Amino acid sequence: MYRAFKEAIEKLQAERNKIFLVGKIDGEVVGFVGVRTKNEGLGHVREVGMSIHPKHWGKEFGTSLLKAAVEKARAEGYTKLEIETTSSNKAVLKVARKAGFKVKNVEKRGA
Repeated sequence: MYRAFKEAIEKLQAERNKIFLVGKIDGEVVGFVGVRTKNEGLGHVREVGMSIHPKHWGKEFGTSLLKAAVEKARAEGYTKLEIETTSSNKAVLKVARKAGFKVKNVEKRGA
């Protein structure tokens, strides 16, 4: 799990034209959120990706980190942010709603 977490952080850090925030508690990385251009043809749309270490789930850490990313994106003039997830990922849907996102499309995969 830690390796996948670290690889995701490194991949997002390598991208240009993005926002990347890392959350730490007592020096330990517990989560991150990245905001990047979704598609070069849709320069006004930014895609949000995030991950919180499982031992910190349910502690409002993801919501706080996502809200900080939204504030930074607004300050940089981004006008549209999107989070893509599945309908079964209730945790991400809950955090996104708490941070002010609206659910637009819900698709059931594998049905």
